[in-house]
Amino acid sequence: MADPLIRRRSTQPQFGLAKAVRQRNILGAFDLKKRQQGLVSGKIVLVVDDVVATGSTIEECAKVLKQKGAKQVWGLVIARA
Repeated sequence: MADPLIRRRSTQPQFGLAKAVRQRNILGAFDLKKRQQGLVSGKIVLVVDDVVATGSTIEECAKVLKQKGAKQVWGLVIARA
């Protein structure tokens, strides 16, 4: 499946930020692309992230996907910082 998420606003790089700052930085940064709700509604969705430190990005993506109807959201991380 193509990436159904879109970045709504620019954020500063997460690297080097404290967990609380990362969470505020990424809050509201993503949304579902127009006409993509059918791709996630009622489905199990896998979010892939290259590097995770606190999980803030995956958590924010999962929140948006679940709000838009995803049944479950799983995260796959390639590396941990």
